[in-house]
Amino acid sequence: MKTQIYLIRHGETQWNRERRLQGQLDSPLTEEGIQQAHALADKLSGIGFCAVYSSDLDRARRTAHIIISRCGQMSVTYDSRIRERHFGKFQGLTWQEVSEKYPVEAAGEFAGDPMNQAPGGESKHQLLNRAMPFFNEIADRHAAGKVLVISHGGVLNVWTKFVLQLPLEIPRRFHLANAAVNIFEYDEGNWYLKTLGERV
Repeated sequence: MKTQIYLIRHGETQWNRERRLQGQLDSPLTEEGIQQAHALADKLSGIGFCAVYSSDLDRARRTAHIIISRCGQMSVTYDSRIRERHFGKFQGLTWQEVSEKYPVEAAGEFAGDPMNQAPGGESKHQLLNRAMPFFNEIADRHAAGKVLVISHGGVLNVWTKFVLQLPLEIPRRFHLANAAVNIFEYDEGNWYLKTLGERV
């Protein structure tokens, strides 16, 4: 009775390309990001998903709609719990700009402190606590099904570490590519990572 969650990071955005922190602000998908979503739609078109969920931020919504256009025009359920981490006053800035404007908070981020918060934002620990109930709920709701979830790099980062039982504070040693395939399985009360970062 395995439930499979296909957890996808949205296609590339303009701020991804500029290496700006988006957080819960938005910037449009680039032409490459749109092409990534179309290529992913082709790859996933024969999976037979029983449900589709997406962050309610525009970059995830647009990616989701491109994908479902090839998957039988399924409806999408939007859920704010799988939004990107809120970066507060860091949002819209590059890391260099963050370091210059908020050196103390930036140092906490660079040190990997999972409790560190940008001014007005949330920590990695808070992000995980926000997203975890979502994944557990849909695993129970769609037992033995395949579920498509369109979200963000921050969510993918903390969820992968949780499933692999890695502390949030350790440096990430895996890539979180836009529009790559990441598959998580829920089986008899336990989560497993099946596929990480499979590029189309």
